Amino acid sequence: MHDNVIPASNSQMAKNLYMLSKITGNETYETITTKMLAHITNEMESYPSGHSNWASLALCKVFAFHEVCIVGKAVDEYIKEFKEYYIPNAIFVYSKTSPDIALLKDRFKPDETLIYICRNNTCSAPVKTIEEALKLLN
Repeated sequence: MHDNVIPASNSQMAKNLYMLSKITGNETYETITTKMLAHITNEMESYPSGHSNWASLALCKVFAFHEVCIVGKAVDEYIKEFKEYYIPNAIFVYSKTSPDIALLKDRFKPDETLIYICRNNTCSAPVKTIEEALKLLN
C-alpha cells in the first residue's frame, strides 16, 4: 500500500485503471479507483511522502484532468513537441488513421492533423497548433 522508492503495486494499478477509464469511457474503472483511494486517504494524510503515487492519482481526480486527442498524419511530430512540456494532468491518445477508440471516433480528417482538448469526454473545437492546445490546457 505504501509508495517508497518503487510505487506500490496497488497505487500503480489504481492509476492505470483511472487512465483506462479515460481512454475507454468505462466509468466502472474510475469508480474502483475512487474506492481504492478512499481506503488510503487517512494514511496519505499522516505520511504523505510514503504515498506519492496515490497523491498523484488524487491530484488527477481533484484538478482538471484532460484527454488530449491528436489525429492526423503529423501525429509523430506533435507528440514529439508535446513531450517538451510537463503535463501531469492529461492523457494523450493519438492516431494517424481513423481508429475505433472512443475518444478518437469521428475526429479524423484526411490531410489534416487536429488536436482536441477534452475533459470528461467533452471536447473543445479542434486546434491545429501545439500553442493553441497548450492555452486550452491551462
